[in-house]
Amino acid sequence: MSEQTAVSTHSEAPKLPRLTAPVDVFESDDHYLVRADVPGVQRGDIDISFHDGELKFEATRGAEAVYVRSLGFGDDVDPDAIEATLERGVLELQLSKAAANKPRKITIQA
Repeated sequence: MSEQTAVSTHSEAPKLPRLTAPVDVFESDDHYLVRADVPGVQRGDIDISFHDGELKFEATRGAEAVYVRSLGFGDDVDPDAIEATLERGVLELQLSKAAANKPRKITIQA
């Protein structure tokens, strides 16, 4: 997984302070869990995308600031199985791993 800060190139975008959202990333055998602190942000003010193994989000907090973050996961994630929730200023994203990348138990045949 790689990480970088996303930067908007839209010239018509408001000039709000851009803050790098603090995140925690956890990994299990079947998914990644990303938790990002975005205090004061409402559900409709978050734009989340996943393209070519890169998760990006931008969350606007009123007319005060924009939280941005970009995380690279490679081809390890099933893009159709990403879920997002927002509760009490914490954005939580669960990225399921692609079936081909999940560990599996192999039994020995008799």
